[in-house]
Amino acid sequence: MVRALNPSTVWINRWEMSSMTSDRKYILGQKADGTLACDCPAWKFAKAPKPPCKHILKLLATEPVDNNVQHPTARQFLAARNAARGVRQPTAPAIAQAPVVEAPIVYLRQTRRCITLED
Repeated sequence: MVRALNPSTVWINRWEMSSMTSDRKYILGQKADGTLACDCPAWKFAKAPKPPCKHILKLLATEPVDNNVQHPTARQFLAARNAARGVRQPTAPAIAQAPVVEAPIVYLRQTRRCITLED
C-alpha cells in the first residue's frame, strides 16, 4: 500500500509504503532534482551510485512520479512559509568600526636564557 505524505523542506514528494515481507512501513521521498530515496536498509546501506530498492521500483510502477519538476529550494520554501505566518526575518546588527589606535613598536630579543625588551 502506498500513501502520499505532506512534503517537507528537503523532500518535495513523500510517500509511505508498507513492506512487502514484514509489517514495517518505509518512507520514500523525492528531492527537487528528481532523485528518489527510501529509508529501508537495502537503500540506506547501498554504496554509491545507489540502485533503486524494491520499494522505489514498486512506487515507480504504481504512482506517477514527475522527474522534471523544479520546486523551490529549502531556503525559498522556509522564507515563503515564514512570510505566510508573519514571521520577520532577523536582520544582522550594524557593526561599528573600531577606531585604529597607534601602538608603539616593541622589539623582542630572545636569548637562550631570558627575553629582554629593547626600546
